[in-house]
Amino acid sequence: MSDQIPKNKTSNNYNPSPEKKPMRVTFKQIVLVIALVLFIIFAATNREQVRVNFLVLEIEAPLVVIIVFAFLIGMLVSWLMHTLKKNK
Repeated sequence: MSDQIPKNKTSNNYNPSPEKKPMRVTFKQIVLVIALVLFIIFAATNREQVRVNFLVLEIEAPLVVIIVFAFLIGMLVSWLMHTLKKNK
């Protein structure tokens, strides 16, 4: 009895490995790649150290790090405002 094929299959078209669809490049992916390339060029050309003063803090870091940090803070504020607006 252990050599029998299980009878729970409902069709004879059983395919354990479905065909993979070819990957398609979307417009969003193209824009993201272009943005990444531009960021890498920007980071490579803005490596000089800058000093930033904020209240009692004084930080010296590469310009690109300061700009990315400011961008991330802006994204966080935007996301929080969107989330708070959606919850009302």
